[in-house]
Amino acid sequence: MSRRFLYMAVENLCASPVSHTLHRINPSRLFYPKEANTRAKTEVAAADAVKARLPPPSMTFSSPDVDNVVETDFALIGRSKDKIVALHRAHFDDTKYYRVTTQGSAVLYDDAPHSFRALPDITATLPHGEVAPVAVGDDLYFIHSTRFAPNDKDRYVHAFIRDPAGDGGWHWHSFPPPPVEGGAAGAYAVVDRSHIWASTRGHGTYSMDTATGVWSKASDSPLPFMGRAEYAPELGLWFGWDRGLLCAWDLKSAGAGAAPMELWEGFTLPRGSYVRSQYLVHLGDGGRFCVAKLFEMIKPPPTSCCARCYYDNCPPKIGFAVLTGMEVERCDSGELRMIKHRSRKYSLGETRISHAVL
Repeated sequence: MSRRFLYMAVENLCASPVSHTLHRINPSRLFYPKEANTRAKTEVAAADAVKARLPPPSMTFSSPDVDNVVETDFALIGRSKDKIVALHRAHFDDTKYYRVTTQGSAVLYDDAPHSFRALPDITATLPHGEVAPVAVGDDLYFIHSTRFAPNDKDRYVHAFIRDPAGDGGWHWHSFPPPPVEGGAAGAYAVVDRSHIWASTRGHGTYSMDTATGVWSKASDSPLPFMGRAEYAPELGLWFGWDRGLLCAWDLKSAGAGAAPMELWEGFTLPRGSYVRSQYLVHLGDGGRFCVAKLFEMIKPPPTSCCARCYYDNCPPKIGFAVLTGMEVERCDSGELRMIKHRSRKYSLGETRISHAVL
């Protein structure tokens, strides 16, 4: 299946309360026509990213007008990859939680009919630290990525689970953590469309059966990447980042400790960039991906200004996002070949930053 749209969430820094706009981007603009030969595509792709204008927003998400909301997280779910969950992060008693503070602060936006649906109240809390959203079909799991304890009253995994046999809506569930004490989870992958693999530093890799919520030990080795790996079913491989390089792994055959089959460079940012985050989005259509780099750069000083004084006084930064189309092919020899297509650079100015690419 081929993705119709990419989605970029952009945070408006000057809005009160905090708001985010959602922009739909046609991924076909990141690729050359299929009939173009490989050499021509590679030569043209070596050029600098083309400046592009961000499409008008298709939707705006406003945070609840309360003092303790500090951030909104976005995740994409659904087999058609067109349902966006917006979940506000709140701050209570010096601890970060995921909690609905007002009605509608956790919502599901369905892009196809342009409709909203309020998700059920989140009664559980999550301890301080980052939480990674992991989609499995129509369900969305939130895995805590810092230290945890199996007997902690705040469960390690929380999820919005769809009930197709009932009203077809989503319900909030909590699941026990992996059976280890301490550790920090920093890598995730969905395997067999039903299991979530999560690495905990110093404790190997654990697998959660999403049908039962039961954890089991998958490997003594950690997953060989950081963050979430994307599975490409047409290639039977997982793709992700390892020390800044784009890599491919065969987790199904080699397990969590798999060595990378290929490593690719060529996705570095301009010198002087302040990297905020990076994303790898699987687009389908025979091994196509979007590599998204979100970063900031200091605005150059005006000609009449002393450069030293300018840089010593917190100069303004300009937000950017660079999206690059990438295609992976399997050669007759079995080796993988990466073809880099077009790159588009979006300038967001001083008052906006790219928050996520889905």
